[in-house]
Amino acid sequence: MAWNKTLLDASWRGVKFDCVKTQDSAQRATASHEYPYLDGADVEDLGRRARRVQISAVFVGNDYENRLQAFLQELDKPGPGELIHPVFGSIKHAQLLDYDIVHEADSRDFCQVALVFVEATPGNPFFVQQLPAQKAQAITQFTAAAQNQGMSALAQALGAINGVKGNLARLNGLRNMLTGTLGAIKGQIRGMVGGMLDVLDFPRAFAADMFGALGGLADLRSFDPAVLMSDWRSLGLQLDDIVKLPRQVSNGEISSGGNAGPGTGTPSPGGDGGTPGSGTGTGFPGSGSEPGTGGTPGTGNPGSGGDTGSSGTGGTPGSPEALPPVISARPLPAYPADVDLVEAVLQVGAATTRADTAGEILAAEADQPVLSPAEVEQIANDTRASVQDAIDAIRATLPMEQARPVVEALKDVASSVQEAAEVVIAARPPLQSRVVEAPGNLHLVAFRWYGDYTRAQELARLNPQLRNPNAIATGDTLHAYAR
Repeated sequence: MAWNKTLLDASWRGVKFDCVKTQDSAQRATASHEYPYLDGADVEDLGRRARRVQISAVFVGNDYENRLQAFLQELDKPGPGELIHPVFGSIKHAQLLDYDIVHEADSRDFCQVALVFVEATPGNPFFVQQLPAQKAQAITQFTAAAQNQGMSALAQALGAINGVKGNLARLNGLRNMLTGTLGAIKGQIRGMVGGMLDVLDFPRAFAADMFGALGGLADLRSFDPAVLMSDWRSLGLQLDDIVKLPRQVSNGEISSGGNAGPGTGTPSPGGDGGTPGSGTGTGFPGSGSEPGTGGTPGTGNPGSGGDTGSSGTGGTPGSPEALPPVISARPLPAYPADVDLVEAVLQVGAATTRADTAGEILAAEADQPVLSPAEVEQIANDTRASVQDAIDAIRATLPMEQARPVVEALKDVASSVQEAAEVVIAARPPLQSRVVEAPGNLHLVAFRWYGDYTRAQELARLNPQLRNPNAIATGDTLHAYAR
């Protein structure tokens, strides 16, 4: 097909014009290395210079002046623009160098404009490329912002509750639930020290202790390559259980120390004395107190049904007067709306903790791959699902104007995790299914495909379905990298 049948309408920044001639040129940049007493030179090719495009545009007709003025206005605008070459098509970034306007006496209502363009390909500025490890490490910044927004939302909500007069019963129930939840979380981490501030007067301190405790749960796991996915799943299950703590504490199912409360089958102390002996009363139906072996006598609480417990009589009395029995009162339950609020903030902490852990795993994966692409995708999906649960909980609990900052911060967390996972997966060669052509083990297969038998571990990681890596039959299909 001749070029005159595929011509395009020439235009500059959307303004069309007629042209009668085009001339395109390009040069190569070179560097010559010459040596004394040696004829010739070593010429090094440094790449092609920017293309130059010379176009002769014409404007003809009674209204050519109006069209010429509109065209000149576009020519005088600074910066590159899009040039439609009549033969080669679109040049996205073209820079105008100069133009000449020619009028001749013999050419009536006619004008010719000589244009010179140069291809202005955007350069590569310094420090714009983000490595996969940098993408993964950036997740921490977004999780910190989400936690700060969660703290602010909790402080604002508790401040509104704390400011209502005649709300003592609700405040006591809320305080018991907050301290019980934090105590239950701390009970799962050895050696953690928290603040001593009142949780209602200083809600940010409570939220900071809670988020720090959740981060400590991830630190308890090694995330070694051999057990990485197992640790990841166990962390998710533990975080899911922790989110349920506020409701369990409010219902009396779990005490502030994280132990099961009354009615759950765990025996509670049945007596109290000066210096306790080794025997204590159970205080359950049909069971009496065991006699102590030392210290002051214990006192047994009678059971609610069946036989009454008898007080312990062993040991040397510490006081002639018997101490009254201890009556344990059930704490006041929190309001359902308050329970939902604390669960929502706790869900934010669980989601950000999982995202922080995913960022550390992906950063390590970028440096030393130990996971398959499917496992990397699973980590990203689990994290995004947890973030979505937190978004749903916040939207259902807080008003729109209070929930929006938290939701937007959580969206940034989910987006950063997805981008980091995509970059980590894309940094590797494409994954494909390859058919084994000769029997052998993974070391032989790796040597045949890549010329490197040490990549057998990589094949084993990409093919967890293999039962015996030493017996690979002809015709078996394995997942492997393209190169």
